[in-house]
Amino acid sequence: MAIEFCPLADEVGNLADWVAVGVGTVGAIATTVVAVLAYLTSNRATDIADEAKKIAQQQHDQTVELQVNIARILGSLLQVEVVTLPIRLGAVLRDFDAAVEPITRHGIVGDTKFSAVIGDLTAGFLPAAEGAFDQIHNLPEELGAHLASMMGMTRNIGVTARKVDSRMLRVSDMSGGYDIVGYKGEGRGLGALRAQIVSMLRSSLGLAESFNVFVKGELLDYSEERALIKE
Repeated sequence: MAIEFCPLADEVGNLADWVAVGVGTVGAIATTVVAVLAYLTSNRATDIADEAKKIAQQQHDQTVELQVNIARILGSLLQVEVVTLPIRLGAVLRDFDAAVEPITRHGIVGDTKFSAVIGDLTAGFLPAAEGAFDQIHNLPEELGAHLASMMGMTRNIGVTARKVDSRMLRVSDMSGGYDIVGYKGEGRGLGALRAQIVSMLRSSLGLAESFNVFVKGELLDYSEERALIKE
């Protein structure tokens, strides 16, 4: 008996082969597509990273430029106030010594001059710097720190001056005004106030010189003020 082969079986077999080939081809294409996409994605990620670096650098450069510009403006704004500070403090120290009896630091010559000293010490010496306090960080780090320290000293000496002034003994004179005739506190209170003035003067000399270098200004003659802190 002859064995008959079903033509349809051949067709099915051929179709299965073609399907296998097709699946393999699709798989290869899919793999290739994935690889291409991965390559493109990788390149795109690199491009994005490079672009982000450029933007970050631009922002950094702009920030630095802005800080430099603000620092330059601050220099112009504060130059006169800072470089004349030693001279003003020197004048206050001379007035203090003239008002307070030099030997004992207890007796007071007259109310007018001493009251003027208290007024100077409590009014503050750096109003422009105080007004620009939130921008001080734009100055070079060391210079900004020195200026901030000086601002703190001016505030502190104002507190001390008010305390000393409250301990002055005042009596009415014949004109209806008041004269200071003594100090009710401990003697070292006046000495401590004078020491603070001297300390501020010494610090202001260094600040003024550094600030002048920063703004490229002409340095003033502080020889008289230096002589005061050596006495």
